[in-house]
Amino acid sequence: MAWHLPRSAGASARVPDAIYATIEVHRQAHVAHTDALTLQHRLEIAHDPDAYLVSAKPCDDENDAFEALVTASATTLPGLIAWLDYLQELSSEFETEWMMTDRTCAAVLVDSFVASLKNIGVRA
Repeated sequence: MAWHLPRSAGASARVPDAIYATIEVHRQAHVAHTDALTLQHRLEIAHDPDAYLVSAKPCDDENDAFEALVTASATTLPGLIAWLDYLQELSSEFETEWMMTDRTCAAVLVDSFVASLKNIGVRA
């Protein structure tokens, strides 16, 4: 199957793409979760029996943000490239590669990628 970029693919770059916000929400949720895990570790060292509670909500928030990230689709070519770059970044970092290898369903990403291609006007 050959994919054809539309002649106006560059014009779509002028329209805001929500994928940038989705990436940023996940990025911030990951930082908050990591910070919470650091605090949890300190509390565990201090033998706080409730230390695990510190990271519960940040963990849930990051999971929700990741779900939104992998089910999203870009609406511009620059957005699609940024989204794919971010997914590659996650899969290449020691602290985050598990997100892509342990919990991402390939079918979901393929569907998102196909939707993104259609959104930017690529046709088969």
